[in-house]
Amino acid sequence: MRPGLVATQRFSTDAHAAEDRFDAFRARIGTMFDMEALQREDSQSFSGEIVSLHLGSMLVSSMESRSFRHSRSRRRTLKDFLDHLLIRVDLDDMKRPASLRIIDLAQVTEESITPGRNLSLVVPRRMLGSDSGRLSDFHALSLNHGSAMVLADHVAALMRHGPNLDAGSIESITALTPTVIAACLNPAERHAALASGGLNLVALDKARAFINANLHNPKLDPDYVARSIGISRSVLYRLFEPRGGVASCIREARLREAARMLSREPQLRLGEISDALCFSSEAQFSRAFRTLFDCSPSEARHAWASGGRDRSTLLTASSDRPVFDRWLAVL
Repeated sequence: MRPGLVATQRFSTDAHAAEDRFDAFRARIGTMFDMEALQREDSQSFSGEIVSLHLGSMLVSSMESRSFRHSRSRRRTLKDFLDHLLIRVDLDDMKRPASLRIIDLAQVTEESITPGRNLSLVVPRRMLGSDSGRLSDFHALSLNHGSAMVLADHVAALMRHGPNLDAGSIESITALTPTVIAACLNPAERHAALASGGLNLVALDKARAFINANLHNPKLDPDYVARSIGISRSVLYRLFEPRGGVASCIREARLREAARMLSREPQLRLGEISDALCFSSEAQFSRAFRTLFDCSPSEARHAWASGGRDRSTLLTASSDRPVFDRWLAVL
């Protein structure tokens, strides 16, 4: 990857008719959140722009728009099964970091206001290692103490300099970022306790972590997960029932890992990826991949291998699914 060719996605309501702009912006935000206007007239004169950078294992974005209400319901968390931490940096009128908010996308987010200028960083939970559960205690909190603002400046620097980074720099910086997050949001300084359903969340996090660590293990099935993490099958099934079941979540996790392997290991044949992730055949793997991502594994690999402009439309072939949504799916 040469400097200036970081995959970039730009969304602007200017590309839409005035009467369609609010709905278009809501569809873009709908990748992660439900959105409502603060007042009815806001939806009639809405404008906004979002610029997103794909930094390999993380996504960073800047947004300018009218303020709006956002939320993330229990139904939504159970439907999309996003397992990432979103770090939002709210900016002042001079576009300087003013505060930082942590949003755990695996948890419910009550309705709150998104300010008109902000930056955001999306980090997969698996990158946060043993700190992930403790960092989730900061969910929905607004922070502005010194070390939190150091993290806010780090996010701002990623957005400002990201377009000019080469592949080696991106890999080094994104590898360092989880350490920066953990250091700046010192888990020992907790400002929140686990929600009343904390024990279920702990068990669910444990099951997710075990599944992600065993995607290449042919023994991986619901019974194996239950035995390995020390809970009964009935408890495991109840935890995953709203998400389509344990087996479905295992299959989806394997398909997301396949997408990452397609992007990062171009020397591997499709059959090798299929075997490594324990699909019964390459044909079954390809059918399942297309069902989830709306394109074949070969089309996805071509999008990654093309680099530059083609890469910024990752998984666009044969799909009307928004670009950022596809980036999020393979993060």
